[in-house]
Amino acid sequence: MKRNKILTAAFLAVSLVSFSEDKMDLNAVLQEIEKNNPEIRIQNLETKVTDLGVKKSLKSMLPQITLSVNEELVEDSSTEKNEWDIDGVGPQKIKAYIPLYTGGRLTGYYNKAKLSHEIATKDVSLVRHEIEEKAIETYFQVLNLRKQKEIAEMVLDTLNKQRDRLEKLFNNGMLVPKSEVLKVKSDIISNEAVKMRRVEEQRSAEEELFLLLGRSLDSEIELEEFSPDAIDLSLFDPDRDLGIAMEGGSYAAKENLVAEESEADLKIAKAALLPTIYLNSEYRIDKDDDEYSDYQVTAVASWKIFGWGSTWDDVRQKEAQLEQAEILRDRNLEEIKLNIRNKYRDIKTLYAEVDSQKTKLDLEKENMRIDNLRYVNGMVSSLDYLDSVNRLKSAEEEYYSLQRELVLAVREYENLLK
Repeated sequence: MKRNKILTAAFLAVSLVSFSEDKMDLNAVLQEIEKNNPEIRIQNLETKVTDLGVKKSLKSMLPQITLSVNEELVEDSSTEKNEWDIDGVGPQKIKAYIPLYTGGRLTGYYNKAKLSHEIATKDVSLVRHEIEEKAIETYFQVLNLRKQKEIAEMVLDTLNKQRDRLEKLFNNGMLVPKSEVLKVKSDIISNEAVKMRRVEEQRSAEEELFLLLGRSLDSEIELEEFSPDAIDLSLFDPDRDLGIAMEGGSYAAKENLVAEESEADLKIAKAALLPTIYLNSEYRIDKDDDEYSDYQVTAVASWKIFGWGSTWDDVRQKEAQLEQAEILRDRNLEEIKLNIRNKYRDIKTLYAEVDSQKTKLDLEKENMRIDNLRYVNGMVSSLDYLDSVNRLKSAEEEYYSLQRELVLAVREYENLLK
């Protein structure tokens, strides 16, 4: 069974939805985020930055060649210039610096640059996971607000019908108190404000989603409902997945890389205790009639043998930091294992809760349908009717909240394995 496709397979099993600009299911949203989200694109560029850092570190170990120019801005008039002097400014010397031995300092910087590049590569996945989880929260927020708006529209429609009925009865001299008519009108005004708030909140949530998608805030979108039935609990096995997370998961890999980076810092610090040997080669283009040779090769060795113990202090500091990093790594790896177990428990619990809430929601919808008819026909009071409305709104909100938590738990579980 292929790993890392638990949630994706679940989303694809819901329906084959068109990936148009204005109609998307959750899977389509997550796919678009991977391609167009600005933060993910920035992190992808960071991998290019660190890759160039690796190349720079490698090239620092190779011979370095420079051209040098020395030109007197104020000439000594007492010195007679001969016909062989070169006029104007131009290269006079070519120098080559060739490192022979640095005690591991240059290779240490190169290894650290490679680790930084690997960490940046892992961070691409971690940033993607974070953005996806934000998108899931926003997705279900939009669905909930859309449903709340629909309920407000339904209530307004019913209240308007009730107002028309009561006004006809009142105008025809029936025994309908004026207060009943006024109360319905008051309820209409209140629910119009509720509907307006839901419309604006839905638009705000959609615009938050557009930011994650890398779209213009003026875009339009229609989101598809999500079916929790598509999630197959048999795909989850925490005992098996613990090994996958430790061996190939980005979270675990980054923890190990951070500890290795501290180890590289220690090696660089220890390199300062050893001598540095390099060659300086110089060739003079501008020939001078003097006792110096036009081509010279010089071997240079330097070794800092006394600095009041500052080099050893730096080594001990890096040793302490490495120990800190290893302790933190071990703790975080155990926390990853704990998260996998906890997320699995959450998935099982939330799956049952979603199923239970779906049953409760169906009952509230049927009760609302009945109370709607009874209210229009004057069989229940406005208070009883609005109480049914509030129960339906709460049931819908709780259903979307549980769906969101379930999908997030599945996604977070899956991300720990990637």
